[in-house]
Amino acid sequence: MPLLVGGQGWGWCRQPIRVGLMRHPVQGTWLIDTGLHPRLLGGPWWVRLFCCCLEIPPGPPQVDGLSGIFLTHLHLDHVAGLRDFPDLPIICSRREMEGRRGYWWDLLPPDFERRVRWIEEIPQGDLFGDGSVRAIPLPGHSPGMHGLLSEQLIYAADAAGHSRILEGKARRRLSTLIAWDRGQEAQSVALLRQYPSHLPRILAHCPLPQGPFERSPC
Repeated sequence: MPLLVGGQGWGWCRQPIRVGLMRHPVQGTWLIDTGLHPRLLGGPWWVRLFCCCLEIPPGPPQVDGLSGIFLTHLHLDHVAGLRDFPDLPIICSRREMEGRRGYWWDLLPPDFERRVRWIEEIPQGDLFGDGSVRAIPLPGHSPGMHGLLSEQLIYAADAAGHSRILEGKARRRLSTLIAWDRGQEAQSVALLRQYPSHLPRILAHCPLPQGPFERSPC
């Protein structure tokens, strides 16, 4: 994916597609996004075209004993595996669900709205009611994208495509040119820069190691 670098033109950058896990002592283990899935290869032409530049894994992440799924947003590279996790509760943004432009909705299970809890209805975005993890709005890349804030890190999803953007060493990536709202994306990047510097910002597509929390890209 092209990365436009300030003062140095642009260059190509190979980017991973990450998912995450959050473990809570009471609420259990939650999957953050579900990543890619071979079902994308049977999608409409524009989905198959998108897949041409991807390495499609054989299936979704294999995690036992999940308690639920948190969806940062509904782009196909973040929800393609969702149907492989039946019955689990889902947390997602209602605003994201209502921004239906350009999504392949067949990726969502038919009982999605029965299983979902809307972020906007969770007081202060406090997912587990104890202040340990909060959902923070990071719109721009998509209408209702949310990241996660804890005492250890910020999971910033697709708010920026590369750590160098947050560091001010690069201006934008290719997907910024087709973002839902470039102005809001810039505001979300500015918000991430305001958090204390000791908090790692984990980005779903940055090719650089994502701090001590990195395991392996999906």
